[in-house]
Parts: sequence; C-alpha cells; structure tokens
Amino acid sequence: MKKHGLLKILGILLVLVIIASYLLPGRGGEKDYLGLADVALNGYQTLYYFYYFVIFILSIGGFYGVLNKSPRYKKLLDKLVTKIKPFGKKFVLITILMFALLASFTGMTLPMMIFIPFVMSIILLLGYDKLVAISATVVSTLVGYVGGVFVTFFNSKTGLVNTYETFVEADSKFANLFPKLLLLFAGTALLIYYVNKHIKNVEKKKVKYELPEDSEVHISEVTSDYSTMKTWPISVVIFLLFVVIILGVVPWNVLFEINIFNEFHTWLTELAIKDFVIIPNILSDQLPAFGEWYSMGDILAYLVISIVLVVFTLIVKLVGKVKINDAIDGYKEGMKKTLPAAALTI
Repeated sequence: MKKHGLLKILGILLVLVIIASYLLPGRGGEKDYLGLADVALNGYQTLYYFYYFVIFILSIGGFYGVLNKSPRYKKLLDKLVTKIKPFGKKFVLITILMFALLASFTGMTLPMMIFIPFVMSIILLLGYDKLVAISATVVSTLVGYVGGVFVTFFNSKTGLVNTYETFVEADSKFANLFPKLLLLFAGTALLIYYVNKHIKNVEKKKVKYELPEDSEVHISEVTSDYSTMKTWPISVVIFLLFVVIILGVVPWNVLFEINIFNEFHTWLTELAIKDFVIIPNILSDQLPAFGEWYSMGDILAYLVISIVLVVFTLIVKLVGKVKINDAIDGYKEGMKKTLPAAALTI
C-alpha cells in the first residue's frame, strides 16, 4: 500500500462508512442509508463549499515544488543539517515546543502547514523517521490547538463559541487561562516524552526503520558549483514568508489593541495621484490589512494566503536561480504530491 496509500485508506474507510449506514442506526434511532450516488453528490458539495482549502494545500505543494528545484534551497538544508546534527535530538524537542506554542498563542493551525514541509525535511535529513517528523510538526500543532490560549472565546452576546478572528471581548481574552495552559503543557510534555522514547528505541534498534529513497522530501544532489552558492536569498524569502503569514493571520487590533497595521492600510489604500487611487485601482480594493485576513471569512482569508504563496513562489523562482521550465515542472510535481492531502481535506 506504499503507492497511493492515503487514497486507498480513504477509499476503504468510505466503503466501511457506507456499509455501516446499512447496519447501524443514526442519532435519531433510524437507519440513514448512504447511497452510492449520495457519496458522489456529497463529495461535489463538499468540494463546492471548501474548494479554498484545496487551493491552499495545492499552493503549498507548488511552492515547495519550485523550492526543491532551487540549488540554493538544497544547500541551505545541507548547511542547516550539518550545524544541527550534533544536537539533533534537542532540535526535535525544541521544534515540538515551538510549534505547540505558536499554535496556542497565535491560533494558527492550517497556516502552519506552510512551514511544516521545511521543518520535516530537516528532521528527516537528520536521520529521524517520519513518525518523529510528523509528531514534531503536525501533532505538536494539534496539541497547541487543544491547549490554545488565543483560539476560541465565548461571546456573551450570542452565547456561542467563536474563533478569535470573528470577535473577542476585553474581559474574555484570558478566560479559562489555567486549564488551557494545563492542557498545553501536559500535552506538550507527553508528546516530548513519547517522541524521545521512540528515538531511544530506534537508537537501541528496538524499532526498525529505513528511510525510503523515494521520500517526498528527498533532496537530490546539487550539480552546480556548491562552494560559491549563496543561501541567504532563500533564507530571507522563507523568513519573510513566515513574517507575512504571522502578521496577516494574528488579529493584532482585536487581541492586543495594536492599530498600526490598520492605520497603515488606510493610508496606503487612500494614496492617490490627483483623483487616481493607486492601490485599489492597480491591485485591488479588497486587500485586507495585516491582522484582518480572517475577518473577511475563511474563503477570502485562505484565498489571500494562497495568493501570498504564489507571489513567494515567483520570488523563489527569481532568487533561487530556477529556470522557467524547471519551475513549471516543479510546481506541477508539488501540486501532484499534495493531491492526497487535498483529498483528505475534502
């Protein structure tokens, strides 16, 4: 089940759900049969309502597809792995802590997927298995969400729990802070314990693991002049992408009463030459301020993030010395590799 394993598992689960609908009663006590045509119809409806998640995931795949074509990115990974190698286990444990804290204190979960392939590549190239790589990134993000300090709040006006992107009241920012922190630190501590235990078992050969050569994060050798190649342009691009995503999705005005981004956005969008307003007329009048991306709703928020990824993909092509044909091929390859993840989302 190595080839298309995820899609096969999803297909098996779907068949089991269909069978279960004929054998087990629903919440109302009656059986609600799931017909084959209903399966297809539900799939199309889900794609219709959540297409923006698919675009977002495919944009991540395309970004890393082009990034992996850059010799500068390959050298950057090589340099990072060489420096981290002496304290690789500490790096894994610090990664778990950082992803959990970021998810908890920024509310970022799906946007964290943008940086997970980069960190997973480092962990795998350090010689650890996929269980360690996934636990240190994906699982730690979920732990941070469970113990999220700035994830959900209670709206006394509507009686509903809303994400912070929609609203937050001044007196509810730190509501239930202790139990949230307890969940965060308990979950993170348990995750660190079990990952550390797994690494020790692998080192003692109690667990057998071999990294497949066709791993999706495998980095091929660089054939051009390695010694004179500069890695700082790619480092700057990745860092700037991280900064832009953080600035965009964290509600600075709502949570921390920081209005500078809103004020700058107002000034920038009103900038005009005589009667010609520059930014709205040349780019768009729907571009949100930093910290206001989610206020537009999930659809526009993730479409904006996808556009940001496309822009940074073009920057990678330019600074990463990637030929146009290689960039196109890499973008297609990257999207193809993320299709199973997009199918899982649907």
